[in-house]
Amino acid sequence: MTSSITLRQGLVAIVSLLILASGAVAQDNPELGDIDSEGEGDMGAGGEAGGSVGGGGSATWSAPQASGGGQGYATPATGGSSSDSEVDDVPAGDTDHSRYIGSFGVGWFGILELPTCNTGCGPMGTAPDTVPAHTIGARYWLDEMLGIEAALGFYMSSGETSVTTTVGMPPMSTKVTTEDPSLTGFALHAGVPLVLKDTKHVAFEVVPQLNFGIVSGSQKAPSGSMLPDTDMGGMLFGIGATVGTEIHFGFIDLPSLALQANVGLNLNFESRNAEVTNQYKTESSGLVLRTFQGSNPWEIMAGRLSAIYYL
Repeated sequence: MTSSITLRQGLVAIVSLLILASGAVAQDNPELGDIDSEGEGDMGAGGEAGGSVGGGGSATWSAPQASGGGQGYATPATGGSSSDSEVDDVPAGDTDHSRYIGSFGVGWFGILELPTCNTGCGPMGTAPDTVPAHTIGARYWLDEMLGIEAALGFYMSSGETSVTTTVGMPPMSTKVTTEDPSLTGFALHAGVPLVLKDTKHVAFEVVPQLNFGIVSGSQKAPSGSMLPDTDMGGMLFGIGATVGTEIHFGFIDLPSLALQANVGLNLNFESRNAEVTNQYKTESSGLVLRTFQGSNPWEIMAGRLSAIYYL
């Protein structure tokens, strides 16, 4: 009787231990990542989770603090959201244009056509109506919207043409030398570029500008003739504006190079004068209002490129 009671008590004890063990294993353990359906582990009132082990004992563990004060595991600090990190990775200046605020750009700023004596002046009437002055200068950006630019142009020409005529028996040669018009011109361009719209590689600009030029020169009479010499000159003063784009080559990792494309409107005052020694003096002047097509990026293929390179 005693042995049967003892055997029965042993079986009961074994079964009890198995039940307790299975209950401990089935209990959610936050350290193993176990959470209930509401996303929270089995937590005690003091931030501790408990489970009975053996004869009324308890095991405790601390609940890790979640980011933002929630429960669960904290995520590592990343220094901000993903968008913040993307902004931090962008270099100073979000556009090619903004990278060169406070920098000088050098380049070609177009051609000014300087007026001279018309084709009817001079002993042979060979002087041109205008002479071209290519302007080269610099642009400086004070801020993302406002800049200043200035450029100088220069023109000089001179030459002569000789004609030898042979006549008679025995042959006799006569050489007549005619000097081409000798002209010197200077040009000044000044502008205030304003950026109205700026994208990643293109800046949309309006450039109010002022242009000034002056020409002086002479045309000598042919050698051996009795014709007088002619002095000539001209002046240009113009105001206007261009509208267009400045295209940076940042899309091929060369943002310091920019090409210009624009159209414009200007009002020019032009004057011309010619004086034949000891005979007469003629002067003419007038206003010219015109629209014009300025530079185009594809002119790089024609060898005439309106470009600015930023230092």
